[in-house]
Amino acid sequence: MAREIRFAVGTRDDLRSSVWRLWGNKNDLFLAARSSVGVSKISFHASGICRHAVVSQTPRAPLDRWTRVARTREGITPVIDLIVPAFQVEKGFRDKAPPINKQMELIDIPEDGTKRIIRIFLTDPNFAEADVLNIPRTAPISFHGRVDLLRETAWIVSYRDQLKPEEWRFLDGLVKTTKINLKPGSSPDGMRASMHIFEQTTPRMIIDVQLGPGNIHVEETAR
Repeated sequence: MAREIRFAVGTRDDLRSSVWRLWGNKNDLFLAARSSVGVSKISFHASGICRHAVVSQTPRAPLDRWTRVARTREGITPVIDLIVPAFQVEKGFRDKAPPINKQMELIDIPEDGTKRIIRIFLTDPNFAEADVLNIPRTAPISFHGRVDLLRETAWIVSYRDQLKPEEWRFLDGLVKTTKINLKPGSSPDGMRASMHIFEQTTPRMIIDVQLGPGNIHVEETAR
């Protein structure tokens, strides 16, 4: 029984998204980017309550809280979509792959003008991979694995879709105006910065966009 899956878009030498980890604990499911796993995570609870929250030792209000959608007639409960667009910045930062002994599912890089949609959903445990592949769909899907909970199973699939011109313009404007402020004397060398844009859709959606040196602002030393 698989209890966790690490996955990313790209190859180990050319990652085009954050490295994500999906794991279960009893009947609850969790998702976090490797670069921020100690900072925030998303939880999908058996009660139906979902939360995006800062990791903290003391109780804090979540950044977002919602109720997961109802099960469809095909027997699936959509949980979240991760969107990785074919949108590259010059010398874009790359996330760091986990050690070679840590298995990671690698997902095809989207072609120019497209985006890769990674869909996570839940089913009853009697669902099999063949059942997933037989779900009616409008685009061919790729299967990337499952995480077994006590009473449900979480699945990861992906498919390609077109990147609309208005989506490209939105990303272009957002990336051009995003700055990461560093202290005086700091260097961006070794940075693995990605921007995660949380959309309050149903189900929730995260757009995973890489940043680059053009997004770095190093503060000047006070005179």
